[in-house]
Amino acid sequence: RDQPLDALLPLVLCVSVITAPFGWTFDHVVLLVPQIIIFLRAFTEVESAARRWALVFAILLWQVGLVLCLTAPDADYSRTWWFPPAILATWWLSSVWSRASGSILSS
Repeated sequence: RDQPLDALLPLVLCVSVITAPFGWTFDHVVLLVPQIIIFLRAFTEVESAARRWALVFAILLWQVGLVLCLTAPDADYSRTWWFPPAILATWWLSSVWSRASGSILSS
């Protein structure tokens, strides 16, 4: 309720990709915004080094998984259904961890 509209942008982008009628990976480019926010939060708002690197590792893991899904011999775009929820969960986790560190900028 007290969050500014731009703080909800990653949530809106992830939900819009999740609920899109077609599961095209070409739409996943809009998920770069939440990923950039996660990286920025990890290195500016999360105090714990372990949590910081967990967020970075999660984003890299999702990227590798997406590449593997798309380059498999029997690749199918429907196999990437997990990517937007994974980004959404990682964004939420970064939000919780940044609030736990007492950041002024956390949303």
